Amino acid sequence: YVGETEVSTATTGSTGINSFDISRDYQTVGTIYTFKATEANAQITGINVTFEPTETVSLNGSGYATYCSVNPLDFSGSLDATVRYSAWQITGVSGSVITFERITGAIKGGQGVLLKGETGGATVTIPLASSTTELEGNKLVGTTAPTYFDANSFYGLSGDKLYLNAACTLPAGKAYLPASEVSNVKSFTFVFVDSETGITETQTVGREEAATIFDLSGRRMTKVQKGIFIINGKKVVK
Repeated sequence: YVGETEVSTATTGSTGINSFDISRDYQTVGTIYTFKATEANAQITGINVTFEPTETVSLNGSGYATYCSVNPLDFSGSLDATVRYSAWQITGVSGSVITFERITGAIKGGQGVLLKGETGGATVTIPLASSTTELEGNKLVGTTAPTYFDANSFYGLSGDKLYLNAACTLPAGKAYLPASEVSNVKSFTFVFVDSETGITETQTVGREEAATIFDLSGRRMTKVQKGIFIINGKKVVK
């Protein structure tokens, strides 16, 4: 119990070891739990508390994050209405349309996913699993170690958009869409397909050129000013 609220299943008439799974709504730091024995002849010889191993991921201000773990992850809990995030793989790229399909179970480690949740830099907690399931047709690629990329070789997440990269080293624990999957895209539309309910959500996430503009120091620019810039991988003098 938490206060007078029952937060796990009850067990009756047992003479062995019992396990009690606490509702996710009450799995927060500082919560005080009370074990109540309702039978007069209850004989309790010990209580062992175990915690489900998890990983914590911070979403960006727009409510997104790409993620890759070396460990298997369990996204089945994200179907709970009280869990405020969902996990997605890219299953299709056609012109300027990227199709995401929701992940609703456990997957093996080393795979790239997109996490979608609340805006404002929310943090999500993902349980670890024991799984060998490979995502079928996933076009997102995960990084399990820092990896160097040449300019314009992949699309990476920034805010709520995917941008064509400048030369960079992508940290471990991220995911990216290889540029080889995309053909000369200047804008993207994200289509989210919930594989459990069949619900489709379309979200337009940018009209900017995905390649964007960089100065000679590698800083991203919002518009071209006077000087020398790198536009779509080519040096341009304005």
